[in-house]
Amino acid sequence: MKTTNEMYREERMPLALSSADRVAIFVQLARMARTGVPLPEALELIGDIIGGPAKHAAKRGAEALRRGQPLKGAAQSCGLFDEVDVAMLAAGDRSGKLPELAQANAERHRHNAALSHELRSSLGYPLFVVTSSFLLMPAPLIFTESFGAFARAVLLNFGVLAVVAAALALAARNWQQGRGKAQILAVVARLPILNRVATARRNTLFFEVMAQCAQAGIGLPEAVTLATAATAEIEHRRTAAEIVSKLSTGSLACALAVFANTSIRIQATVAAGERSGHLPETFTELATDARQQLHDQLKFGLAVAKAALVFAIAVSIGWQVISQMKAITGDPFAQVPGSAGDELRREIDRALPQLRGK
Repeated sequence: MKTTNEMYREERMPLALSSADRVAIFVQLARMARTGVPLPEALELIGDIIGGPAKHAAKRGAEALRRGQPLKGAAQSCGLFDEVDVAMLAAGDRSGKLPELAQANAERHRHNAALSHELRSSLGYPLFVVTSSFLLMPAPLIFTESFGAFARAVLLNFGVLAVVAAALALAARNWQQGRGKAQILAVVARLPILNRVATARRNTLFFEVMAQCAQAGIGLPEAVTLATAATAEIEHRRTAAEIVSKLSTGSLACALAVFANTSIRIQATVAAGERSGHLPETFTELATDARQQLHDQLKFGLAVAKAALVFAIAVSIGWQVISQMKAITGDPFAQVPGSAGDELRREIDRALPQLRGK
């Protein structure tokens, strides 16, 4: 029997769907909205396409729509959409441009999927190097001790890797649930490479949604609220409120100074777009530039991480080899404690003349 809190979380927390599934949801929703398919039926068909828990979530949303609930409330309660998805659907329903915004949201998820795939692919080489090092570093034990000692060392290394992987998985889960996010972001802000990556990611998400909203004819205050929510920052509501309040007394370019690390070039570009009346194109260009910066920063950061990893592993393996060679070629009784080592040396010295004579 589920408790009330468990049922609430099940209904309110977005499902952990892949980016490909989210792209499929909004592509199908855009197509069916253009052809006039009723939203309840469209949601049920989308649930059948995705399957699994998404099917039940889509059915809940369809039932809520049939009961007369607005699209925003139904999307929020079914758990099929995240916060930005819900806001974009509500804006599309209110403005009558649901197909356009659904298609734009599909592109947003497609871009995020491409970025995640690029990041995972880039991490493949460091992961291969680390895994190989766990086998190479204890390899001298096969010759100096036994295969059993080598196997124990390998198992210990992979045990440490499993613990680290579990800790990272727990951190990722806590991040999704909002626990510990402030502490992680505080650490990121102190590391220049990670800070530049975080800033480029925020600008990419912000200006992509701003471009979509501008093309759909959504007003700047609501567009700013949606775009700041898309950044998934901890205090995005407060940031949006500050920007909206500054919009009433000044331009968007000045209001964007609320964001940390917003460059003068970005503010000047937005000011030029406001003056020329081409804000949608300006936002699209800024999103493209930010995405390229994010790609470059990730590439540079991963190159530094790879070089540091290879250097550390090379030093570790070299130290292991030198230590083992010293143990093989050095005094065989150096590790024997006390007078026992001295007695063994004297026995060898007495036996050597007889051995040479033979």
